[in-house]
Amino acid sequence: MEMEAALKVFIVSVVQGLTEWIPISSSAQIIFSSTILGFKTQQIFLLIVLGHFGTLLSSIWFFRDKIYSILNLILRGEGDVETRKLLVFLVVSTLFSGLTGLPLYLFLKLFLFSLKSEYVSLLSGLLLVVNGC
Repeated sequence: MEMEAALKVFIVSVVQGLTEWIPISSSAQIIFSSTILGFKTQQIFLLIVLGHFGTLLSSIWFFRDKIYSILNLILRGEGDVETRKLLVFLVVSTLFSGLTGLPLYLFLKLFLFSLKSEYVSLLSGLLLVVNGC
């Protein structure tokens, strides 16, 4: 049974990896593939979080030189104008992402786990439409 679950998670992980870097919602693809594979709502939410955590780690690795430049600017005050602009952009965008994401996370934590997977998919689709407007 554990091997079957591991295979399902592997399939969802491949879907995440393939869809993260193209302009479609990788989260929606995880929800869609996880629902087909029979995962429960809480498991789907966990897969989405872990999938995005994996993307975060790969992004950190890919941009490690830029991250080093930014940290060097913060810690030593050394850096060019481009690095300073990038630092300001990252701080502002992170702040607004947090202000948007925290209330959404709290809403999902309170209400989403009691819904069926089909309703989660519908809600995700509606949010994608709203996001595209």
